[in-house]
Amino acid sequence: MAEDSWPAPTHLAGAVTSEEFEKLSQSGTVSGLVGDPSFTSLIFGDSSGMQVKIRADRRAQIRGHHWYSGASIVTKAISANSSGSTRIDRVVLRLDRSTWTVRVFVINGTPGAGAPAYLSDVGTTGSWDMPLALVTVTNGAATITAGNVVFAGWYLADDGGVQCRAATRPPAALVSIGTHAIETDTQRRYVRGATDWIDEVPQPVEVFQGANDSSGSVSYTGGTTHGTSFVAPPSGQVYVTFSGLVGSNATALRNCYMSVEIRTGGTVGSGTVVQAADDDCAIVYTAASSIAGFKYITASYRFLLAGLTAGSTYNAKTFFRTTNADSSAAVDNRRLLIEPVPW
Repeated sequence: MAEDSWPAPTHLAGAVTSEEFEKLSQSGTVSGLVGDPSFTSLIFGDSSGMQVKIRADRRAQIRGHHWYSGASIVTKAISANSSGSTRIDRVVLRLDRSTWTVRVFVINGTPGAGAPAYLSDVGTTGSWDMPLALVTVTNGAATITAGNVVFAGWYLADDGGVQCRAATRPPAALVSIGTHAIETDTQRRYVRGATDWIDEVPQPVEVFQGANDSSGSVSYTGGTTHGTSFVAPPSGQVYVTFSGLVGSNATALRNCYMSVEIRTGGTVGSGTVVQAADDDCAIVYTAASSIAGFKYITASYRFLLAGLTAGSTYNAKTFFRTTNADSSAAVDNRRLLIEPVPW
């Protein structure tokens, strides 16, 4: 097939098809509502029956196609639910490539099964949906109230990105890599990474464990669980700081170590080990006193952890051990701080 480009006098006499127009206008752009998150919700219920309403004089850009809601309020019917279980319906703005029109469409859910999926076809056929709202339809409902409708739409920003609230940031699959989003209610900025949204200015995470734990184990043990999950920033690097009271009841020369373990995933103590608890990355207390009972020091240790996958979730957990089983190591008032390095 020969090369082609459009619009051009040599291509359809300067005209473009609907398919070609979508390709032309969608490249490098985002779909969304026109306005900003301070606007009243586009989709709403008002206890006027089994229906939701679409506010007048609202606009959107959906994959290069402009949508206008009309000069007066439009209603969309919500089907009855007599299943015995609650049903969740999804309201979307749908680009239907069989007609090349954009219209508000209600996707009926399955009772008891959560919200139905939206369509995201990007070829020359099928449909592409922008989620607008979730509608809760209780069993035997006779009307849709304001509380039954949860808005889920987002708005276009002047910089070509997205403006939204924390609860309405678009699914990452519906925007291109590199798209920026700002949450107007949290003032946090995100960028769409290779697989998901990444916080552009990630926040530190700190956890505290006040339990006084002791153990005679010569292997690292966690005691009362002390840890946190965190998301790797765009740089793939975080500073890890752990601190607390570290001590021993030894009456001869013995060491007590407190260290930290890093794993993949959001469940503390689970996942693949990224960095094991280790004596070379630890607070060390050396007991050199003949006085009975536990003796403590207060100390901290900070290090740079690199090589993380940006946007992925990890977890950190503190551990401690003694060097000899004839005495016990002890920890108290443990703190763990994860500080992302933004870029």
